[in-house]
Order: sequence, then C-alpha cells, then structure tokens
Amino acid sequence: MVGILSVRGWRSALLMLCVVTLVWLLIIAGLGLLSGGAGIWSRMLALEPGMAESVLGNFPEVIVGVLGITITVVSITLQLAATRYTHRVTEMFFHDRGNLAVLAFYVVASVHCVIAAILVRNGIVPQLLLTSTLLVVVVTVLLLVPYFIYVFAFLDPARLVTHLKHEAVSIFLHSRAERDPRQLRRLQLAFRGAVEQLSDVALHALSQQDRGIASMTSDALRDIATTYVGHKSGMEEEWFKIKGQVRQCAEFEILSEESVERLESHRSWLEWMVLRQMFTIYQASLNRMRDVVRLVSINVRQVSELALREKDEAVTDLCIRYFNSFLRSAINRKDVRSAYNVLDQYRNFAESALEDGAQRVVDGVTQHLAYYGRLANHSGLPFVTETAAFDLASLCELAYLRAYDGHKSILERLLKVDEQPESKAEENSLRGVRKAQIKLACFYLSAGADDLARIIAHDMADEDLERLKRLRGELLAAVEPEFWEVVDRGRNFDYLPPDQREQIEHFYRMLAISGDVPAPADQ
Repeated sequence: MVGILSVRGWRSALLMLCVVTLVWLLIIAGLGLLSGGAGIWSRMLALEPGMAESVLGNFPEVIVGVLGITITVVSITLQLAATRYTHRVTEMFFHDRGNLAVLAFYVVASVHCVIAAILVRNGIVPQLLLTSTLLVVVVTVLLLVPYFIYVFAFLDPARLVTHLKHEAVSIFLHSRAERDPRQLRRLQLAFRGAVEQLSDVALHALSQQDRGIASMTSDALRDIATTYVGHKSGMEEEWFKIKGQVRQCAEFEILSEESVERLESHRSWLEWMVLRQMFTIYQASLNRMRDVVRLVSINVRQVSELALREKDEAVTDLCIRYFNSFLRSAINRKDVRSAYNVLDQYRNFAESALEDGAQRVVDGVTQHLAYYGRLANHSGLPFVTETAAFDLASLCELAYLRAYDGHKSILERLLKVDEQPESKAEENSLRGVRKAQIKLACFYLSAGADDLARIIAHDMADEDLERLKRLRGELLAAVEPEFWEVVDRGRNFDYLPPDQREQIEHFYRMLAISGDVPAPADQ
C-alpha cells in the first residue's frame, strides 16, 4: 500500500488502466472482425447525425459529473489535511503543477464536450471533433483513480514536512545573492512562516499521538539549522538585521531591545528562531512522548556540535542556553525520564567540546550540570541529581585521560553537587552522588592518580561510616555493565569495571574504614 500511495504511484495506476482499457478494446475489435462486421473504430466514426447527437449529448454530463466528484473528494481531503496539519496545505496544493494541470484539463474537457454537443445538434458531425471528444472522455475517466492516488500522496504529512524544509532552505540560499534590503525582509518573513508551519505540523501531530510526524519535523528543523550554519558566512550583513515587519513578529516582539541587539551582533537570529520551534515541540512532548523529547535533544546536540566545529561561538552558546531551558522545563514538570535523556545528550556535547579543546564551553556545561543537579534534588528528583553526578564523573574521567587543563575544576563541581542539603530527605537522596564520587575515586586509583582520589576521600571525611559501607556493598554487588531493564543509555550506574573494583578497598582504607563488607542490598 505504501508503494502504491506515492507521488509516482499515480503514473503506474494510469498506465495500468490504459493498458487494461486498450486490451479490452482490442478484444472487442477482434470479436467484431471475427463476426464479419466492420472494425470498431470504423463503426464509431461512421455515426449518423442522430446517433452522434444522442451519444455526444451525454458526454457533458459525464465530464461534469467526474469534475464534481473530483472537486468534492479533493476539497474534503484538503480541508481535513489543513485542519490536522497546517493551512499551508491549501497553498501548496494550488501551487503544485500536477494538481493545476489535472483540474485545468477537467475544466477544458467539460467545455470541449459542451461545444461538441452543440455542434452535433446543428447536424454537423466532424470526424475530428468526434474522435477528439471520445478521447477526451476516455482520458477524463481514466485519470480519476490515478489522480485520487496523486492527491492522497501529495497530502501525505511526510511530503508536507519535506516540502516545508526545502522551502526554508531555498529561502536562505536565495538570500545569499540578494542585495535589496526590502527583499531581504520579505525573505526573512517567508522563512519565519516556513519554520512556524513546521512547528504547527509537529504540534498537531503530537495532539494526534503521531510520534512519527513529530519526530520527522524535529529532524527537518535540525537539517535547516545545520545547512544554514554551513552557508551563513556568505550572507549579506543586512540579512542579520531584525527590522521592520520582522521586528514586529511575535518571536522578536517579546524580546527586549538588548536581546534583539545581541541576536543581531551575534548574527544568530535564524538559529534562535529554529531552536525556539524545537523548544516548542520539546515542551509539548514533556510527560507525553518522551521519544520525541529525546530526539529533539539529540537534534540540538547535533546542531551544537556542528557550530562547535565551525567555530560559531554564538550558536554554540545559544544551544547551551536551550539545553539549560530543556533541563529547567523537565525539572519543573517533574519529568524525570526526559531530564535523564537531556542530560545524556548534554554530556555527549560536553565530551565533544572536551575533545575539541573548547575549554570555555566545557567549563560552562559542567557548571550547568552541577547547578541543575542541585536544583533537581531541591525539587524532589533525586534520580536526576544522581544522573548529573554520574555524567560529571564521566567527564572527569575523559578529562583526566585527555590531560585536560580544567580537569580539577570539573572534579570540584562534582564534589559540590551534594553540598548543603536543605532537609534530611534531600541528604538521604544524595546517596547516588556519593556512589558516583566513589566510582571516580576508584578510577583515579586504577590510573595511579592517588592524589585525586585523596581529594574525594577528604570531601567524604564527615560522611556517615555506615552509609559509606552500604554504598560499598551496593557497588560490589553490581556485576553486570548493562542495566537489567530497557533504558536509553543501557548503562548500570553502579557497575565497576574489574580494574576499578580492585581499588575500592584501597579507597576505603583512605577513608580509614575497616571491617567486612556488609551483605549487598536487594536489587
């Protein structure tokens, strides 16, 4: 069914119907010849005026009836698609050459048949008119089903998303050669319309629980942003200005003059607009479609990594701000799973920045990870805090292996995640943070960095000894590197690799803890 209902499928359907019709006519003609009569085509062209008037007089009704059916089906389908996705469907429909060609053919065919019927009533039966009218009627009827296939394929939401994406890309590519400021303003407004329509398609899809279309829309916005980042260097300076009707758009009207000036000076209004639409999709997906939330965060990470490679600091910082907004929204909405997934992508971005030597970016991201880890604990989401701690510990490991200059600052931020709990409940919920710190200390010991492990041991000097023993038992009880449930990361936070497992007693001796390891807790 998917193969039939494609934009190209109508051609196959039309060809099949033409072949079937031709075969049928040949069968009839063959039967006529076998019976000793004249050929079928000769009989049709040899109609008397009275018979021709009778036959051709019914053709206008047939053609107009087909046109009425076509308009009815198309209008209903078009209205449903516009209501479900975006009103741009109607505009796209009437800009499509295929739709215009078929509808124009039906109208011309109707006029042709009416004229033919009038001429025949005057007693004139031109053979050319008779032949052309017959062909017009046959083609009109044969086109009906293939055209419906074409319309249904044309209104497919996937094709709509692709069309809007190509339209947005073509707008800013066209603007590279534009010098007129007024025309640039019009192109900016057209671009804004395209990305807003993409966002509307995603929101309507989410309301219909259509995960596939929402995901496809997020991917389209990512493709627009990544394509633009690679082409913006050749843009006219006027393209980066926010003036006139563009300044009056809702996205910019709510911003202060200082924020607008910052977007202009950073030449990043387009990326800001695209990321804002992705943030809208993200917020609509919270606590509803976490797969879409994860995909949006992946797409933002891909945009940020490209900006990092292109040395576009403004867009890199913009992506960081949106990552922070993602975490704030997830924490405020108590969506633990979404925050967990966003942290995963945020850490991946920090790892890319660390590999690239972008110290400013790494310092900023690690500060934010520690901040939102503490915020999550104050908001009653200890698992998010634990996840942030393990992500910071993972960054510490990578920073040590890469001899990163800012390694100790990341370690200090990890040790501050569990500082100053405001209640006993918050203090108890920080057990996972201590696990992350103990695992990192074991990593340092396995790498021969005893001085760094001692920093962690010193930070735990006032920790309850019984609590530390229980944490040791839980870490030693985890023997599988993968978690036993289906999770996006697939990692077991409590698992210690063999070389690190051997160092856990060494670390506990640093803590001056002795005695047997208690039985592990039930898992």
